[in-house]
Amino acid sequence: APVLVDICSSAAVSLCQNGGTCLNRGNSFSCQCTDGWTGPQCDQNDPVLSAPVLVKSPQTTFAQLFSETVLECGAVGNPQPLITWFKDGLEMMGATTKTLVIGEVDLSDRAAYHCTAVNPQGSVTSEVAYLNIMGLAQYAVVVISVETDLSEVDKWFDVNIEGTDTDIGGSGRKVNVLCMDSFNQTGEETWSSFISLQSVDGEDPKLPQVAEGISNLLTTAGDELRIELFLYDITRTDGCPEVTTILFNSTDFELPWPELPYGGLAEISCPCNAATLPLSASRRCAGNIAGGVAEWAEPDDSQCHFTEATRILCSVPDIEELSSVTDHPEDLGTLEVFLSAVNIRLFSDNTTTGNATRSDEVLAAIDHLLSAPPEVLQQSQLEFNSSTLYV
Repeated sequence: APVLVDICSSAAVSLCQNGGTCLNRGNSFSCQCTDGWTGPQCDQNDPVLSAPVLVKSPQTTFAQLFSETVLECGAVGNPQPLITWFKDGLEMMGATTKTLVIGEVDLSDRAAYHCTAVNPQGSVTSEVAYLNIMGLAQYAVVVISVETDLSEVDKWFDVNIEGTDTDIGGSGRKVNVLCMDSFNQTGEETWSSFISLQSVDGEDPKLPQVAEGISNLLTTAGDELRIELFLYDITRTDGCPEVTTILFNSTDFELPWPELPYGGLAEISCPCNAATLPLSASRRCAGNIAGGVAEWAEPDDSQCHFTEATRILCSVPDIEELSSVTDHPEDLGTLEVFLSAVNIRLFSDNTTTGNATRSDEVLAAIDHLLSAPPEVLQQSQLEFNSSTLYV
């Protein structure tokens, strides 16, 4: 009979590499390889094909004017994914590396950027990142004047204002007026121009201050040139104005969005008169700035979509309304439990002294609230850090 040799055990060195297991096969052997390895002795990489996964996405950036800025896009996959960059939705020819380097950021570089990573197994697209210039703002200005030629006004601004640090709105805050277009007549007595300016401190200029500053400059120019000039309208062309979103058709639930530069992101607390809530809404100033359109994107205000009960409780109801809300404690969510407790505390502190009827109503509301499911009460305390309200 043939003699079987234990080749795996008798070998002076491991026959299977990279953690492989040696298996006797009569007078031969085979290797059971670990993941990622193949070959007779587990000494060859075993390529596991995989679709791209982003490990680094470009981030919204506010850069200094004429500075170098780098956006990054990292992806893994097998085979290695191909990176492609896009600017305002259009492919950037030749931009196929994980870093997009912009040598000297100027007005033409302000845009929405994203990247894709593609291999034969699939593709992935990054979120949009916005690039803007710190403290820079542009405005369309409309001026009223009975003059038929404002070329002298253009010269005055060229000599006295452009390229200088100028106080705006009498606030002591200065801007550098980068350029101001010549005034073009748009009507019998109206003239238009575009002005680009950058705040010296890097903060975003705000329209009310800029409007006051431009109006003062027009008055100064008019006095020196003996020309009547009046600021009729001023509109920011590279940012989003102050707007207010009204929820539930009620002024008790307003989201006041502040003026923002292109690419800016606003985050504000959900409105609730009864208490400050750890819930918020966000909204970005987006659009296509290259096309002269900066506009508000749709808000993400899902956390502020309150139930009817929550809206009642936020509006600081009277005791009858409070009792009505808490009358069915099994239906209360964690937010409603918290706000019920807030309102009960308000009534306990302000309205029950010497009023037996009101005291009974408050105690009844407390009994109702404490009948809510224990897990809801506990979770409400954790979510809103409100343990003292339930004592």
